[in-house]
Amino acid sequence: HAIEPWLLDEEIIGSSIAGSVSLGPLDYPILLFYTFPLFLMPLVFRTIANFRDMARQSKINKMENINPIQQLEISRDAIAMMIDDNTNLKPLRARVQVGITVPERGAIITSLGRTEGGQPSPGMSTKLPDKRIATGDNVGIGVGEATPMQLSTRRSVILEPMRIMETGDWKTDLSTGRSFKLDLPLSQWPGTVYSSMIAVHWEIVVEFLDDKDSLIKWVSPVIMPQSSKKTIIENAPIRSGRSELSNF
Repeated sequence: HAIEPWLLDEEIIGSSIAGSVSLGPLDYPILLFYTFPLFLMPLVFRTIANFRDMARQSKINKMENINPIQQLEISRDAIAMMIDDNTNLKPLRARVQVGITVPERGAIITSLGRTEGGQPSPGMSTKLPDKRIATGDNVGIGVGEATPMQLSTRRSVILEPMRIMETGDWKTDLSTGRSFKLDLPLSQWPGTVYSSMIAVHWEIVVEFLDDKDSLIKWVSPVIMPQSSKKTIIENAPIRSGRSELSNF
């Protein structure tokens, strides 16, 4: 309505369609007939996407669980590895990534002087129902869904990014049966540390193509030795915890 007088003066619209529209009681069922499908479309698309994700997870769970990494040498300079020549997967690229995992809920509550079942700390929600797969949402500090709908199995096939994470460069010229080196992230990170509050996690991500040319990843945790030098991370590389961003 703000620009309607100008549209009339410029004869862009006619006076027959200008002004307010009055709907009577008999017009609302017709209006609902056209608008209700628009409200259902996002739900339909999300339902289809969830079923596709679950079918994909079920397919991966049925695959034979064979470690494709045949040889692995870990040092503070680089990681040398070799992919098994007998694997039926085609390697595409690989890299090293390191980050800080989400602390345990009990450790956060204890450090803040709170008790479970009481008033949640600022930025935390009440405890969610127990799940078999521990994600950031279970801690009560996640915002929205971090991962797509997952199957109720102990074997997770969804890669959830760490909230603070740095990656090395992708190594693309891969072939089976030949050793190659992966560069570490540029910043100096501590070695592997696992505790209830602070956990520094190192892992290798290798992307493959299966027999149907579908992309699949193999994620292998590695135990990185501690550095003899002082490690300082001046700027923490904060990332989103959504799984869509794990494929960057």
